[in-house]
Amino acid sequence: MFVKLNNNEIEKYPYTLEMFREENKNNSLPRFLNDLFLAANNVYPVVEDIKPEYDKINEKLEKIEPPVFKNEKWTTEWNIVQKSQEEIDYEYNQLATANRPRIS
Repeated sequence: MFVKLNNNEIEKYPYTLEMFREENKNNSLPRFLNDLFLAANNVYPVVEDIKPEYDKINEKLEKIEPPVFKNEKWTTEWNIVQKSQEEIDYEYNQLATANRPRIS
């Protein structure tokens, strides 16, 4: 996944190489689009930050968007959110149903 900038502000996210090729279909492009070439065209890779540890029963992760520029790269960050009781109950019931012995 990539981010496209305009005047150092995010113009498009998420952004793909297919989108870049489509926007530049009348230009001659190299077969392999490396990071240096893309950066010259204001397109940068987005690195997924390490997901934090969390309580998988009572919490869930949500990706914070848009990405942020941190440590000299564009990166996604994660937010730990409390699950609703309905989500907890649904997942418990799904697990219980999946583990229930089947009678033939």
